[in-house]
Amino acid sequence: MITPDLRDVRRYLGWSLPEDSTLCEECVARLNACITPRSTWRIFPLKETEDAVIIENTVIRSASFRRYISGCTKVILAACTLGHEPDRLIRRASIGSVLEASGLQAAGSAMTETYFRSLHAEISEQMRKEGYYTAGWYSPGYGDLPLSLQTDFARLLDLEKTAGITLTDSFLMIPSKSMTAFIGLSEHETSCHDDPCNTCAMAGSCVYRRKGETHENI
Repeated sequence: MITPDLRDVRRYLGWSLPEDSTLCEECVARLNACITPRSTWRIFPLKETEDAVIIENTVIRSASFRRYISGCTKVILAACTLGHEPDRLIRRASIGSVLEASGLQAAGSAMTETYFRSLHAEISEQMRKEGYYTAGWYSPGYGDLPLSLQTDFARLLDLEKTAGITLTDSFLMIPSKSMTAFIGLSEHETSCHDDPCNTCAMAGSCVYRRKGETHENI
């Protein structure tokens, strides 16, 4: 069972609900009854040039990613999914109720992030035993990191085989309630390992940071 913070579900929903509304709880329960969570990850060496970061034969030219990966000697590529059934449930719900379908979408997104957060915690615990510190996660599509890197995740992690994830022509994942991310590894602890908001590409425009909220309290 995946139990997201209901505040996250409401935030993803983006609609004002009455305080006594049970929509979010109901949608989480319905999704938990049908999800088939899967995850996969691998460690890769890093190589940096003057203008790029190279992982295997993938060349990444992204200023925000270079800042994120600074001080790291290796990187993990990780992915997770809730499976195909949430997409089917959302499609069926959309025929009869926009609110219900939106609630399921929001719950699914929050649950996917919660699942990845638990995966990150498991990876961090294992890496600490091997002498490495983990940075917060960083996904394709953040900042100037191109979404097209999803094809490299699919290739390097063999996502269709290991997690049942495929890509559309526009680099969106199927099932939709899936997530990929880089996780930097360093032999020395830095502030970014305690506070991923410090290296987030959206820090300058984040509406939650402007309200005084961070990854720890939103």
